[in-house]
Amino acid sequence: MRKRNKKTAVRRKKSKVNPQRLKPDVVMKEYWSGNSEFADLFNTLIYGGEHHIDESDLCEQDTESSMIIANGTDAKDVGKGKYLTGARDMIKIAKNALGVEYVLLGLENQEGIHYALPFKVLKYDAYSYDKQYRLKKAEYRNKDGKVTLTGDELISGIRKEDRFLPVVTVTLYYGEKPWDGPRELYDILNIPEELKEYVPNYRLNIVEVCNNNLIFNNQNNRDLFSLLSIICNPELTIGEKRTRVGNYEKEHNVDSKVARAVTATSNISIKGYKEETKVYTVWEEIRKEGEKHGKEIGEMVKLINQVCKKIGRYTVSDIADMLEENEQTIACIIEHARKYEPDYEAHAEDIYNDMNKEQQDAGDENKE
Repeated sequence: MRKRNKKTAVRRKKSKVNPQRLKPDVVMKEYWSGNSEFADLFNTLIYGGEHHIDESDLCEQDTESSMIIANGTDAKDVGKGKYLTGARDMIKIAKNALGVEYVLLGLENQEGIHYALPFKVLKYDAYSYDKQYRLKKAEYRNKDGKVTLTGDELISGIRKEDRFLPVVTVTLYYGEKPWDGPRELYDILNIPEELKEYVPNYRLNIVEVCNNNLIFNNQNNRDLFSLLSIICNPELTIGEKRTRVGNYEKEHNVDSKVARAVTATSNISIKGYKEETKVYTVWEEIRKEGEKHGKEIGEMVKLINQVCKKIGRYTVSDIADMLEENEQTIACIIEHARKYEPDYEAHAEDIYNDMNKEQQDAGDENKE
């Protein structure tokens, strides 16, 4: 009796390419933390390309503390469990310049549209103003913790003449399909026309990275948006995209951090990443991985065909011995093949797809 090759069976059952993924939130936070890129984005979007914000004027904000909202009312309660941190399904970068706080939000879910985005942005902006308010209140406490204000100032904890920084928030959307979500608060409210006078609206500043007409001065931003517009173009085939990306990189000296950003926001999977790696090289790796994956699928469909020919004539154990496979794999194939009885062989690919879907569903459940 032949020995069953258990390792082969397990490998075939899990014959899915599982390369390493660059984490979009980490990579994009690194990219937009650059003062030059950050300033250019806001100069282009808010000031029409005019040089209002200089990179030397920018001062990094503590985004963790600016994402805290109080259950209580006293600044001294921070850190005592009376404050809740905001949801972390967005990356946030905040910088101050010339009396304005500029905030960049990036949706971590690169492919989906957030249909409750106005609530998200409202909450983040409220956090930013709340942080400024709490810090200002803390300024009026002396070393003994006593408040140095008098009269009506004691009610709010600040002086009448105090003013705070306006917060300008921009949300970057990296998805390929056009944004069809809300662009202002009214879009998500079921609000009668006569009530609009009494319910303030809240407009969002959304930049569709793959679909816009922005003209940047910063070379890295130009390269980033140009490459993503190629990759997200639905009218181009994979081969055409790869060729255009390659040609663009030959014509431009694309920085390595731009290549990293493009790779991460495109949800591209690679086995490893080096600083000198180009986007074209990554696409070549995808093509090779795809060919390898296709070959593995072909091998699995062939095995399913062989098993289907023996269903009803041999036991699971006998089929496993004949094909030198694990009994668990054979039993799994037969179980899914029952659905297509008696014409098993004509549905070998359907059986494979059913098995693969079951495996993916099981993986999703484990994540939850």
